[in-house]
Amino acid sequence: MYFSENTPYQRPNPTPLSETTLPRAQPADQSAQLAALSRQVAELHAENTALRAQNHGLRTENAELNAATIELQAQNADLRKELDVLMQGVSAWVQNLAGRTA
Repeated sequence: MYFSENTPYQRPNPTPLSETTLPRAQPADQSAQLAALSRQVAELHAENTALRAQNHGLRTENAELNAATIELQAQNADLRKELDVLMQGVSAWVQNLAGRTA
């Protein structure tokens, strides 16, 4: 949502928790829901931990690939310089050869 300078920001009015569509649970139901939510939180925490480890591994691999890319770019630049020198030599040789046959 965009606001102009003259339009004051109005905070959205969230639905109060008491007005949600969830039915009121009885104490036994609440305990069961709490246990289910606790299991779900534990599962999500374990999944999050695994994803963080995977992310760390991927970041490490990415850093290694970036370093290899930089090294290959440097090698490529060196090879291009060598190729330029060789091409200048070939060009001079061809011009010399052409001068002899003319």
